[in-house]
Amino acid sequence: MKKFLILISSCLFAAVILISVLFWLSTSSLSSGGFNRVIAYRLMLGSARIDLGVNSYYLGDAVTTGVYLGNYTVDNLVLFVDSALRDTTRSYFNFSATEGFSDATLAMFDSAHVYFLDGLTPSVGRGVVGQHRLTEYHRPVIHFNQGIALSTGDYVVRFIDPIDHHQVLTKLPRARELNCQRFDLPYQREGIFDSDGMLLYSPATECLLYVYYYRNLFLCLDTTLALRYSGHTLDTTSRSNLQVASLDRATQTLVHQPRVVNRHSCVDGGYLYVHSLLMADNEDARVFSQVSVIDVYAIADGAYRYSFYVQDFQQQKITGMVKHGGSLYVLYGQHLIRYTLDFAYEEQLRSQLF
Repeated sequence: MKKFLILISSCLFAAVILISVLFWLSTSSLSSGGFNRVIAYRLMLGSARIDLGVNSYYLGDAVTTGVYLGNYTVDNLVLFVDSALRDTTRSYFNFSATEGFSDATLAMFDSAHVYFLDGLTPSVGRGVVGQHRLTEYHRPVIHFNQGIALSTGDYVVRFIDPIDHHQVLTKLPRARELNCQRFDLPYQREGIFDSDGMLLYSPATECLLYVYYYRNLFLCLDTTLALRYSGHTLDTTSRSNLQVASLDRATQTLVHQPRVVNRHSCVDGGYLYVHSLLMADNEDARVFSQVSVIDVYAIADGAYRYSFYVQDFQQQKITGMVKHGGSLYVLYGQHLIRYTLDFAYEEQLRSQLF
């Protein structure tokens, strides 16, 4: 009996050690080291939640009265959820036979319009929120892999240069021809995976933001694609850890999944909000494992302002976010949560220098 108890105790002790080691490995891999955060713990005031039923929705744009969402599997569906997260309105746009959108179509929104962008066909179109047909449609001469609509009705898209094989931003005018305005996205090792990131538009500052996934770089450009400045996120990941293999002359692939530094981002007013996956030196590993951290930067000069935590929901990290004023809308799979922020406290944080 004594030997049995000793055996059980030894097994329990070994299990505790193993769990502790695994936890340490999982959390230590999140930290790039060499930076600290200023956490705004009192920013969140409350929340509301709605179950959307399926996890194929993605966030579009937030307005005073609510938030717009698109759907990956039903490309002509626009969903509006009111700010109380109680009422939903579904609108289906009727694409004509000549409007050649494919399953790769994504919807974007502003306060009055919905924009459909399909880089595979390629096609772009614009309609009025609440109506069911496009008011404008045209076919660009290039295929693109990401795009965004400007308040002027123009589009900025990202495509792969067929000669040099790197990512390029270009502005598509309303005419069919390709505009000569272009911006070659900086890269380190190779030009496609290394420069992958998120393209955003800030109407308040009339500029474009491009946030890199795999290193601490974001770019600010004006609407003519002239670079205003190169900014850096808090972490010290100045180089990505990508390993790329060539399958043939025209095809490359990643050897392994690279470490993502910046996972999601959005803009509101004059500020950039970045969901970072890296833990700072002054953060607690157990707390960090249960939240998503959002870092806030001033768009005017790229300066870091503060950070705040968004709690995991049902052990799930956020899958998308948009912000409007005192409301932060966050997706967790099929669940949409609106967090109410202390706007006065937020303004106080913005005025401080760290």
